[in-house]
Amino acid sequence: MLLSAGAVVDAPGGNNGGRTALTLACGTGRSEMAEHLISAGADVNIFPARYMGRTPLQAAAENGHLLVAMLLVQHGAKVNAPIAHYSGRSALAAAAGALYPRLDMVQFLLAQHAAVNAPISRYSGRTALQAAAWRGHDGIVERLLDAGAEVNARGSYYGGCTALLAAAENGHTSVVRTLLAAGADRLQLSGKNNLTAFQVASRKGHTDVAQTLLQPGSE
Repeated sequence: MLLSAGAVVDAPGGNNGGRTALTLACGTGRSEMAEHLISAGADVNIFPARYMGRTPLQAAAENGHLLVAMLLVQHGAKVNAPIAHYSGRSALAAAAGALYPRLDMVQFLLAQHAAVNAPISRYSGRTALQAAAWRGHDGIVERLLDAGAEVNARGSYYGGCTALLAAAENGHTSVVRTLLAAGADRLQLSGKNNLTAFQVASRKGHTDVAQTLLQPGSE
């Protein structure tokens, strides 16, 4: 009814990072609404607000809505669309760093040729591998490494956090082991406070992680 009354389908919101109706629908998994908006001409690749926004696909990936993501790709959504300047994430990084692990979403995006080492945002960016390591999603970490993720890449988050530093910060021992086996540099310093992963784990009280990092030949 609103659209027939002249509502602008791609009008940005005010306090939601400039997200459009389609982005909001996709971020909450409203597949029927998303399809209706697309049929009404909503732009599936609308560029997000400069600082905080998401494209519709990035929003769907971030919240684990696979059917919506598939719908968007079917209608031409770009898997490697540009990201917002401040805290933007690629669809793959958003999926990898979701609160709950969604390997199916990661698999789908990789099958659509998502860039596993996509550029990150300037101020709070993480690669997909760093995002998964931060959350402790070991299966996703393994899949991203298999897809060619750079194990020692630096993010802009925390002044240059690597995947190993991210996992050590949050006490994810299994992820730490996986990353070491893939060649992660245990002596690389965080850009924020010049600490190694071992020092970060020790400061946080993550005994198992610290012991793992001290073991010779664990990489």
